[in-house]
Amino acid sequence: MTEETSKKYKWVDAVSQLVLLTARGQLQWQIDSEAKTPLDDERLTAIFTSEKDGKRFRLFEVKENILDYSLVYGDLYGEKEKAFRKLIPKFRNKIMLQVVSAKGETILTFPEVSALVNLIKEVEYQVSGIDSFLENISKENGAIAN
Repeated sequence: MTEETSKKYKWVDAVSQLVLLTARGQLQWQIDSEAKTPLDDERLTAIFTSEKDGKRFRLFEVKENILDYSLVYGDLYGEKEKAFRKLIPKFRNKIMLQVVSAKGETILTFPEVSALVNLIKEVEYQVSGIDSFLENISKENGAIAN
């Protein structure tokens, strides 16, 4: 295993541990409604924050613009059915996990790893408080069924 591959697995493992701790309720997240990032115009979610082992984490999702020169067939300058390259704006969602200072300044941004999708879903679930709602609603449905 190369050093680069080993380092990637460490990032995946770290994020996976955050997912597990969040799911178990051992890592609590909050919405920071006063937090700002340079990406606020592209932000799709609230900014979630948590602390673990003296590190402050910030988690959010943004819409990232991807410039794509795609091969297109069509009419370009009167030449029908010619292939040409055209800049087509495309977007993708990107989850950002950062280590930040007490003032909210970004110290480090985690590399993109697939486990970030699981982390933001788990954090949204925890912060929404939907778990207690689901318990209550199933109790009510149980009472209705009886």
